[in-house]
Amino acid sequence: MASAAYNGLTDDQLLEGVQQVTFQYFWDFAHPVSGLTREGYTHAPDICTTGGTGMGLMAVVVGANRGFVTRAQAADRVLQMLTFLDESATQAQMLGRASLIAHETAHMWFGDLVTMNWFDDVWTKEVFANFMAAKIVHPSFPEVDHELRFLLAHHPTAYGVDRTEGANPIRQALPNLREAGTLYGAIIYQKAPVIMRQLELLVGEDPFRDGMREYLQTFAFGNATWPALVEILDRNSPEDLRAWSDVWVEEPGRPTVWAELQPGGDGTVASLTLRQADPAGEGRVWAWRS
Repeated sequence: MASAAYNGLTDDQLLEGVQQVTFQYFWDFAHPVSGLTREGYTHAPDICTTGGTGMGLMAVVVGANRGFVTRAQAADRVLQMLTFLDESATQAQMLGRASLIAHETAHMWFGDLVTMNWFDDVWTKEVFANFMAAKIVHPSFPEVDHELRFLLAHHPTAYGVDRTEGANPIRQALPNLREAGTLYGAIIYQKAPVIMRQLELLVGEDPFRDGMREYLQTFAFGNATWPALVEILDRNSPEDLRAWSDVWVEEPGRPTVWAELQPGGDGTVASLTLRQADPAGEGRVWAWRS
């Protein structure tokens, strides 16, 4: 599918609009509680690779947050870094580029402002960055079925691994830093985003946002752990989030789920009940909300 125009905007105008939305979102969401000041500046060379672009983007964001450049100037600078998207760029390429910008911007708060205490929580900065990027970018692509796209990109791969006997939990102990690369895989990149969505559904969008702000304020310019965030969210939720985290994050596996249908009269459905069981026979319960 070509990307000639969306809602009357050219490709460059759409990308520039995404930049403005990205910076404004984080300015509103995190800046008031981040403790950042408008002092100093930073700089990084432009490297036209995925990772290098991320480094450059983060440098521009720091400059904007600390007053070295305005947000409008930062948005223009980011747009210049993305000139390798030509007129033939597809919708998928544009969505991917916009997601990259939002993802790397999010790392200034999730990964930099608040850093994981150790690599057993390295997954948190990635899942937070993707989670926030989706909230920022998706409204700019209203014609895309984002729910279907998320389902196809995450659920089959995550469940394909998680239902096997060799599956690992999302949060894994790492006694030796040399083995950090073994942590990455479908469980972190596909299952973790699924459980993050579930967490927001369980807690509620507004309490979840408030909890994330408290998390950033509490641990700004320091280190934090996943249990610390769960504790913050648990205080304002009727759900037992510690028990939820134990089964979804700290342990591998997934439940066996089936539906029980009770037919009514005239071909109607009287009731439809979803039930679950622990395939390992340990009596675990996976709380979720749809």
